[in-house]
Amino acid sequence: LYRTMKTVVSEDMAAANKRVRALYRATLREVPAMIANYELNLTPAQMQPRLRADFEKHRGVENPAVVDRLVFQGMCDLEETKMIWKQSPALRQYFQPQEPVTDAQ
Repeated sequence: LYRTMKTVVSEDMAAANKRVRALYRATLREVPAMIANYELNLTPAQMQPRLRADFEKHRGVENPAVVDRLVFQGMCDLEETKMIWKQSPALRQYFQPQEPVTDAQ
C-alpha cells in the first residue's frame, strides 16, 4: 500500500551528491509517465530543462544536512506525482515557460 520514506543522514557531501543524482535520474525516468498520467502537451525534451533548473538552483548548497532535506522533499514531491496526488493544473503551471528575470532600474 503506502510506502513510507526514510530520511537519510549523509556522512559527507559525496554521499549527499550521490543521492541528488539518484533523485534526478528517477525524476527523468518518471517524465513519460507524467506526460501520460497528467495528459500534458509537452515532450520530455521540453520538460527536462525545467527539472534541471530546479536542481541547479540548489547547486551551491554545501551542508549535507540541508542537501538531505532537499532530497527528501524532492522524493516526496516525486512520489506525489507518481501517485497522481497532484492536480493537473498545478503540474501544467509548473512546466510553463519561465519569464527571464530582469533588473528593474
